[in-house]
Amino acid sequence: MLLASSFVLGWGCLACDRRRTNGTLRIALAITLAMGAAFVAVQGIEWKNKPFKLDDNAYSAAYFLITGIHMAHVVVGLIALGALLVWSFMGRLGGRSQHLMLGALYWHFVDVVWIVVFTTIYIVSRLSLPRYCNAR
Repeated sequence: MLLASSFVLGWGCLACDRRRTNGTLRIALAITLAMGAAFVAVQGIEWKNKPFKLDDNAYSAAYFLITGIHMAHVVVGLIALGALLVWSFMGRLGGRSQHLMLGALYWHFVDVVWIVVFTTIYIVSRLSLPRYCNAR
């Protein structure tokens, strides 16, 4: 969901860059905001349903710390996207707006970081480790 939102935002920025009306940009910003908010909601549900707590072990502490810091960055990105949406209605965005490009760049950065977080937390942690790594 979060990665798809980057493509939607890119579509809106491209339309704005080609000097089309801000309507496409507004739609793209609204959809991106909705997708980002849905991502935060799903992550919150996932946190609630985890069978472990922050202080259970090193993995649980790392899990909540890493995903929590990422969620904080997503929320900051949502605030920035919300400001950009409001500015688009005020007519402050258009063409090659630096504010729009910086907001989009930040959102894309957050999405790339999610790829690293997802790979680390959800994929690498599930790989089989050699026996000597499981020694107690």
